[in-house]
Amino acid sequence: MKYRALDEDFIISPDSLFFDSISSVCAAIVSLEAIINPRNLCSFEKGQKITLDGRIQPGVFLYPHMVFQQYQARKIEARTITRELLRIMILGCYEKVKHKNDQSSLFEFFRHVRNGCAHDNRFRFNEDQPSVPGIWRTLRIGAKLKGSKNPLSGKPVLFDFLAPGDVIGFLGDMDLYIQHKLNDTQI
Repeated sequence: MKYRALDEDFIISPDSLFFDSISSVCAAIVSLEAIINPRNLCSFEKGQKITLDGRIQPGVFLYPHMVFQQYQARKIEARTITRELLRIMILGCYEKVKHKNDQSSLFEFFRHVRNGCAHDNRFRFNEDQPSVPGIWRTLRIGAKLKGSKNPLSGKPVLFDFLAPGDVIGFLGDMDLYIQHKLNDTQI
């Protein structure tokens, strides 16, 4: 598979299978600056609220100033927020395309990354797993050692095995793979 450099066309292209997920997560990560900057760039004021309407639970309120204060008091961290956003994105993207799983090493990689993200951001393998290697570019989830004997077992997926930029790059490659290889077209 040929790889391409990711550029702004991929991130904003509505043709991507993962456009909504990647764009939403990128918007959330970019907006972290408003929370982490101690100068209160958005002029969050006490009492300001954002309302999330619900059918069962009417009017759940988010208070930006409280979130800003929690960050400033180090009760939440940008790294944690980024990790959780990426975990949610990986889970959603995998669910969107799991029916296209062709048992390739790339899809096996995606499956194990997704499973690790779903299990507290740690690789967890059943005793007979991984059954085949999962491979993306130079990263490999080996299948020689199974279950807890696998060297990745118990290790963090994000900020250890995969860095945040790797997640976007990987989803870009999965998008190309699914849209082209699985649809029998040339990349």
